[in-house]
Parts: sequence; C-alpha cells; structure tokens
Amino acid sequence: MKKNELIILKFGGSVITDKENPFTARIDVIDQLAREISEYKGKMIIIHGGGSFGHPIAHKYKIKEGYRETQQLVGFAETHLSMQKLNTIILQKLIKYGVPAVPVPPLSIIFSENGIIREMKCDVIEKMINMGFVPVLHGDTTLDEKIGFTIVSGDQIAAYLSMKLNAARLIFVLDVDGLYTNDPRKFPKAKLIEEIDVQTLKKMVNTFKGKRGVDVTGGIAEKVRWIIYAAERGTQVTLINGNVVGRLKGILRGEKAIGTYIYSKI
Repeated sequence: MKKNELIILKFGGSVITDKENPFTARIDVIDQLAREISEYKGKMIIIHGGGSFGHPIAHKYKIKEGYRETQQLVGFAETHLSMQKLNTIILQKLIKYGVPAVPVPPLSIIFSENGIIREMKCDVIEKMINMGFVPVLHGDTTLDEKIGFTIVSGDQIAAYLSMKLNAARLIFVLDVDGLYTNDPRKFPKAKLIEEIDVQTLKKMVNTFKGKRGVDVTGGIAEKVRWIIYAAERGTQVTLINGNVVGRLKGILRGEKAIGTYIYSKI
C-alpha cells in the first residue's frame, strides 16, 4: 500500500465498547487496535462510533429526531460529553503507542440538514493529515438547518470524508468478520459475503433493515447505506473483525485478510 494514500478507519461502537453495559469501553481491544495502527506510517483518519457511550443518552432524549423541547438541550450536551470521554480513551491508547492522534469534535466542524452533512470544515482535517497528525473523529451531536439539532453517525462522517478527501481505502472495523447473509449471532449458518460489487449490494440493501439494537443511527442498514455511498464514489471499502489480533495490522500492510471487500464495476 502506497504511503501517500489516505486510509480512513471506522471503529464500530460494538467493537470498542460493551453495548450491554453503559459507558463501558473495551480497553483491551482499543489497546490492541492502537498497537496495530502504530506500525502504519501513512496518512490516516480514525473515526469511531458511540456504542454504549453515545447511544443510550441520545436515545433517552431523542436527539436524533431533532429539537422539540428545552429538556433535550441537556441531553444534547450529555451525549456530546459522553462521546468526548470515549474519544479521550482512544486518544490515550494511540498516543501511548506513539501515534500523533488529535481530537476533532464533529460538533465544531459539521453543519447538517435533516441529518445529512451539509457543510464540513475538511480543510482543518486535511491540514492535520498533511502535517503528519492522525485526526480522530466520532459520531456526534450536530446543529441542523431544518430540525435544530440531530446525530450524525461516524459511518456518515467516514463516507463523507472518503469522498471529500479522495481516500484510497475506507476500512470498517467491526465485532464480526464482515457482512453476512444474515445475523451471524442469531443464525449460525449465515455466510460471510467475502467479496461483492457495490451494484449488487445496492440490490440487497433491504435485507439488512431491522437488524439493530439500541442504535440511534440506524444499525447495519444505515451502515450499508454509507458503505454504498463511499464505494460508488471510488473508495475501496473493506470490513474486518477488530476482535481478531493482527487482522487490522495485516490489512494496513496491504495483505489479504478475512473480511468483506466491496468494489465498483464502473
């Protein structure tokens, strides 16, 4: 993999937090991922989900649905603060292994319209990566032109940046091996989709609907939506299991690994 190519990593909330226990980070997994990232010296942006830090509060106050009552203002602030706490844990581990990771709160650089990013100060991020920093963003509360405020997912941010900054690779780091024909936790016979073109994936998108837990940003169906967005615009998209030691390191080295590889025929 060429060192001048930009890679965007998206850590799923389910791999870096314990979704069954609010505000519980999976410290061992975060440490492992940070250690593997430290060996890569090319341009990189990291984005992470909220998991058990962001989703419970956002769900309680219905932040995703927009501004309806003043009580939500505290919920908006709490959600953002909780995401910053998780972001700090990740930053500490990255810096521990010598990665020059810096926080970029999306609330400060993103303005949305009906939940879709309308403006983003990408020049700030571009300056950082060109200097050798690794910007670390996350799904976050944002101000919204139409509904006052909302939640913009890490998946949407990752897809948007991959397009705006012409990223070579977008790698989703999950708690499963990739996309499956069904939920592998419930259906043991579900098969891993090892390789698929984005045009075929678009035809399958409805099969992923309804497969979600407490996830205010839409679960796997919404993730697939943003995977398609990025892949259609020329970014190579890969999904891998972050729980497996060495898998991320291998991908960053340019090696083939177990996962789902998405490409465009066009």
